[in-house]
Amino acid sequence: MENLRILRRRMKLTQDELADKLGISRAALSHYEMGRNEMNYDLLIRVAEFFDVSVDVLLDRESESDLFDNARVARPEILDIYDRLSRSAQDRLLHFARGMISGQEQ
Repeated sequence: MENLRILRRRMKLTQDELADKLGISRAALSHYEMGRNEMNYDLLIRVAEFFDVSVDVLLDRESESDLFDNARVARPEILDIYDRLSRSAQDRLLHFARGMISGQEQ
């Protein structure tokens, strides 16, 4: 699962950090990345949702260029940043984002 490693590194996560977020051991994650073990269905879905990519991306059924063209891997990072903001900064960010959406609908 080379794309799993690419996604993890693109998010600037260590194996320990990603394993913790997924509730698995670092060794298990390492084995998935190296293709030694295969993820069960439930974990595959959780990882795809975490990175906001298709299961095909995780199973390396899409090329690396497709991965970088199509994956929206920034979502977890955006959520993490949002959670670190003060309540007032969160309100300002939401107001700004809603304004951007309104502008796109016109």
